[in-house]
Parts: sequence; structure tokens; C-alpha cells
Amino acid sequence: MRLIFIHGRDQQGKDQQALLKTWTEALDVGLDAAGLPSIREHEVIFPYYADDLTAMVNEIRSAPAPGVNTKGSVPLEAALDSIQIALLQEILGEKAAAAQEKALHKGVQNTAIAIALARVADRSAFGPGLLVKVTEDVSIYLQHQVVAKRVNEFVALAIGAQPCVVVAHSLGSIVAYRVLRELGMGAQVRRLITLGSPLGLHTVRKLLSPPARTFPGGTISWFNALDSADIVALHPLDEITWPISPAIENHASVKNHTSNHHGISGYLDDPTVARAIYEALNAC
Repeated sequence: MRLIFIHGRDQQGKDQQALLKTWTEALDVGLDAAGLPSIREHEVIFPYYADDLTAMVNEIRSAPAPGVNTKGSVPLEAALDSIQIALLQEILGEKAAAAQEKALHKGVQNTAIAIALARVADRSAFGPGLLVKVTEDVSIYLQHQVVAKRVNEFVALAIGAQPCVVVAHSLGSIVAYRVLRELGMGAQVRRLITLGSPLGLHTVRKLLSPPARTFPGGTISWFNALDSADIVALHPLDEITWPISPAIENHASVKNHTSNHHGISGYLDDPTVARAIYEALNAC
């Protein structure tokens, strides 16, 4: 059985084999904690699209945003697009609302809101600049067909038509869902496992429709894991956010030990997550 790992953002410039080692070693820790053997006899595939994604994001980022005077001293945060602003508002919640209220009297409304959101994001667990970049990548991937097409084609080729288990992290979970929807019954996915997924965000769900959100045709089961302190995985994929059939199984009690509660190691070394992967790979 093949195991497909689909990474998220901020993996650019890294060694693909070193990243794969990080994922497999973290999974080994989780398997050991669950009292299960390694899955090393299974083929593990790691489609690495980070450099291409970053190049495309940088190209789009360098283009002047509509209405932004790039000749002046307008801060970079002022160029946030409407989708990115909506993502940050949803993720940051009441903190964002309070910051925006204070900022509105300081200048052009959209610019003031964007700067206020970026500053609140800098004070989040993700640290300076990182949450802004995460939401920027999600926004660009969801809105720019050229970006999505290139990433999706690369990941679809890795998944192929042979039986497999797909484990997707962060932005990679959005990619995995869209690819599996496109592949339909042409895929043979024993289980889709999403970790730290932003698919529960209303802003993301809205951009996935149409078509209506449904269970991917070639996928047998879907397991989703999140840490309640992971602000990117703000909501479980349950009957409220994802009322689909069959229902998505949620494991919402992960204690992700990474600094921002979002890192892949802190998900894969969770024994419940590791067991879900192991059982899918070894199911008859």
C-alpha cells in the first residue's frame, strides 16, 4: 500500500528527502506510542511542490495590488486582498475586531484594517509575519487558477489510480481535497487523513463552492485531526462545517507540542493519528 504525504506551505528551499525523513520519523514516534510497528515496508511518496508554489506566490505578490500606491510608503500589509483579510478576521476573531475598531480613524479603511490585522497576527502563536504569509498562500491558491492547476496536477500524479492512503497537512489538506474531487472514482484512497486543516474555515469553504462540498468519490473514509490551540485549524470538520455523508471522523484532542501548535511533527507523533494511518495502510 502506498502512503502519500502532502505538505503545506513554507517548505520552499528545503531538501525533499530531509522533509520526508522528518515526517516518517515523527510518525514512527506516534506508532511507538500507540504500540504499533513501523510502516516502513509501505511505499512512501512525498510530492514536493513548495518551490513552484513559492515562485508563483512571489510573482503574484510583486504585482501591484489594485488601489495600492506602490510609489509611496504604503506598508506591505496594506496590500492584503479581500480574501486574506476575511481569513485573518475569522482566525483572529474578537482580537481582530477590537484592533480594527481602533484603526479605522487612522486612514483609508481597507489599509487601516489590513495593517491592524497584520499587527494582531504578528502577536499570535504563529509569530511575526507567519500567519499573514499562511493566509496569503491559501488566498492565492484558492483564487488563482494557474497556481491551483500546477499544484493540483503535480499532486494528482503522485496519488494516481493505485490504492493508497493520503495524509495532508495545513494548506496541503485543501490541495488534497480539491485533487480528490477532481479525480473522483479514478482514485483509490483507502483513507484521507487531514491534519491542522483550514478546511473548517467559512472563508475557505465558501471558495470551495461551487461545486457543493461532498465526500470525494474515490475515497473510502476521511479522518481529521486538530489541536484546539491551532488557530489555522479553527474548527473541526463536523456536521456543522462539513455536513456530508459519510461523516468525517474528527480527533480534536491532539496536543501538538510545536511552538505554534500547527507543526507536522506534533500531529504525526500523536498516537491516535498514527493508529489511523497504520490501520488504513494495513486494512484488508
